[in-house]
Amino acid sequence: MKDSFSIFIFDANRKLLMQQKSINQYPSGGLWANTCCSYPLENEPIEKAVHRRLEDEFGFDCKLDKLSEFCYQVYSGNGGYEYEFNHVYIGFYNGTPEPNEDEIMSWKWMNVLELLDELRYNPENYSYWFRQIYRDVLDKVSRKQKNRILGL
Repeated sequence: MKDSFSIFIFDANRKLLMQQKSINQYPSGGLWANTCCSYPLENEPIEKAVHRRLEDEFGFDCKLDKLSEFCYQVYSGNGGYEYEFNHVYIGFYNGTPEPNEDEIMSWKWMNVLELLDELRYNPENYSYWFRQIYRDVLDKVSRKQKNRILGL
């Protein structure tokens, strides 16, 4: 099992910054996922890795709060197998991202409630880990963060 992390960045309009992984990204190339998912370098603390990768992938950094952690295993069907201990972080950003084209094929801000419908009707368009943790992320954010995300 290896350490990994997932970052969820929301804006003031209650939208989540999503990315469509580059087709060359293993194992979820071409699928949509949350803002950033990656791994720390050898001996790199997770808290440093999340900021490094967010900047590498989207060209910005912001305050990140650790939300939760979970373990998952999945066989992707194309010879890939993941067994990871995932650290989940959330943050807020209202600027314009500058995506790294080597990492990201496409990106968009998505309304958090519309995204629930998307996951229900088109789950095959989203990475496994994103489908597994999105509801949990919305459930675990603090009241203040949830009110900010939902616009209350």
